[in-house]
Amino acid sequence: MLDLNKNTDLLIAELYNYFIFYLPKEAIINAFEQYGVKAEDLQLLDTYFNKVNYIHQSDWFSFDEDPFEISELTFKIINLSKNTFKLFEFKESLKAETFNFILEKYIAQLDFYHNVATLLAENYDKFCILQTKELKKIIELQQLIIKNHYTEIQNKFNSQSKKTDSLDLSKLPDKLNFRKELINSSQEIKKYIFDKKKVKIKLTKQDA
Repeated sequence: MLDLNKNTDLLIAELYNYFIFYLPKEAIINAFEQYGVKAEDLQLLDTYFNKVNYIHQSDWFSFDEDPFEISELTFKIINLSKNTFKLFEFKESLKAETFNFILEKYIAQLDFYHNVATLLAENYDKFCILQTKELKKIIELQQLIIKNHYTEIQNKFNSQSKKTDSLDLSKLPDKLNFRKELINSSQEIKKYIFDKKKVKIKLTKQDA
């Protein structure tokens, strides 16, 4: 079971590996205030706010310092295809109940990243502080890759997701709509924040 959990986590890790994003500070803070998270709780993300960032091997990088090449998304396509094959292997080797649990867990995360990738692509011109043709292509291609993978998983495994309908944000100019989507999509970011706080508290106690 331990190996199975590890393999499932590795599948999910490929969803955010080579994932590029931007975090508009004002929108993020206002979104998390509705969770009861105070602005000072978000200080650990200050270095990422109002910048373009990307995740590689669970580490966050600044696009300004280490540019992300559009060709790197090729690795994401390959790795997501490997995920599909791995799920087929799980389906053949595991009991139906166990496999369905893994599939539901995977699709829940896939929903999240598909939602965020769509949000980033639709709001790039309005909210991203860095405006270049290359970066826009990267974000749009990222959304397409994740969308195609999502469709593939749905079709090959006849899965019915609990995914909510996407908002057409291009027709809703008020940034409050952006905040609403952040609330709906921010569980992973919230987890990241509190994990970082725990690490910081632990290090502080060790230094004391």
